[in-house]
Amino acid sequence: MLTAISIARAGAWPAARETARVVLDFDRRYRRRLRLSTSAGVEVLLNLAE
Repeated sequence: MLTAISIARAGAWPAARETARVVLDFDRRYRRRLRLSTSAGVEVLLNLAE
């Protein structure tokens, strides 16, 4: 499983480098540690610093 340790808002990187995306609903936007699934079906562990 991939681990993400930082986030980037949409448009903060070149669109050509995008490989998949994660869309969060309102209740899950402010979580520090969360298991996510990308649009490509890849599992990612979001593990942000406190």
